[in-house]
Amino acid sequence: MVYSPTYRGIADNQMKRNTLIIFLFIACIMVTIPCFGTQLNIQLSPEENAWLKNHSSINIGGPKSFPPFHFFDDKNDLKGISADYITMIMNSLGVKVNVLNNLPWPEVLKKAASGEIDLIPCIAKTEEQEAFLDFSHPYLSFPLVIITRKDTQFIRGIEDLTGRKLAIIQKISTGEWLKRDGIDFIPYYIESPLKGLEAVSFGRADALIENLASATYLIQEYGLTNLKIAAPTRYEYYNLYMAVSKDLPELLGIIDKSLDVISPEQHSRIQNKWLSVRYEYGIKKNDVFLWGI
Repeated sequence: MVYSPTYRGIADNQMKRNTLIIFLFIACIMVTIPCFGTQLNIQLSPEENAWLKNHSSINIGGPKSFPPFHFFDDKNDLKGISADYITMIMNSLGVKVNVLNNLPWPEVLKKAASGEIDLIPCIAKTEEQEAFLDFSHPYLSFPLVIITRKDTQFIRGIEDLTGRKLAIIQKISTGEWLKRDGIDFIPYYIESPLKGLEAVSFGRADALIENLASATYLIQEYGLTNLKIAAPTRYEYYNLYMAVSKDLPELLGIIDKSLDVISPEQHSRIQNKWLSVRYEYGIKKNDVFLWGI
């Protein structure tokens, strides 16, 4: 079916009316003040202080390629938003961080379940993972959107993914949610969000579901100009957490208390360093998207 410009205009307006939040896409390069020298005033319990005295270092692991949140550069150094949060928190606590780098995501989960990884600084929550991990308060939240090529016919939401080839990483929350909601998609497994966007761009997959911040960062960074944000999803926000092994309740308490004392200005400094998407707080569910790509 060929959609007329009039129909497309109506569809676009409807999609904008149904979207949950405003994002302003800023084309300029942001200059920010580093915040990693800041010492957080973290008030810990006697039990948490005792735990810290016995644990001068922790092992962390996370997604190997999830920019701008958690990824490794050409020198194999950990970068991204979650890395900056961990740097600020652990410097304040005087804890050394040992990074288990470049592990496939299933291997990260396996090592966390076995206790080889103490902390995952960037993770979405699923029922499967809650069996062996405890989660912090969410510290990052962005809407999940459907990405397609610009020449793809109109998609209104996840129901229109039935029968389509969806680029998806194994063992992530999105796949669980779609199966729960009866969306019969064809999986095209990929290793990272970038590989998923490339699969859609090059025609190997029809669509990808990704959080807005990561998708726009990668599309702009890698010049994938034939892609578009096709539609929102019903899942509203994609929350990211820190997670610890279930036998480390003291560490979970320390992480939650650390996140609680980070000021709005400190949050903004970290996030604006990495994002060309500015989050506008206090927006109601019936507000709109301002499309930037």
